[in-house]
Amino acid sequence: MTINFAFKLLQVEVPEQELIRSMDTMLDAMKRVYPQNTYLETGVNSFRTDRNRTYCWFEYYGPTLDIEAYSFNATMLLYGKPLYVLFNCPKEEYEKWRPIVFEAIETIRDKPVSWKGEGEK
Repeated sequence: MTINFAFKLLQVEVPEQELIRSMDTMLDAMKRVYPQNTYLETGVNSFRTDRNRTYCWFEYYGPTLDIEAYSFNATMLLYGKPLYVLFNCPKEEYEKWRPIVFEAIETIRDKPVSWKGEGEK
């Protein structure tokens, strides 16, 4: 239970140009609330899947109850809504996991039109 991925699709529409601003706001708030964390890199990456995708991200490590943990936070638009991605692991394992996190994010796709979810006709 020390390696965690979390995904949350927020139910608000956000213009793509607001994506970077919202991540910058979140990072600024984190720095004010958790000044003891060590903040690492931030970035904006793009990749091509079923369409062009852009995601914003930042990473840091800081104390938890029993370990120092590495955290990676990212957001991208999916169906015009922000998808928030969080990953964390023990700090001493982050170099192993960091490239895997980027690879995992770049596998995110829109649901095919032909796919019917639960309750859909």
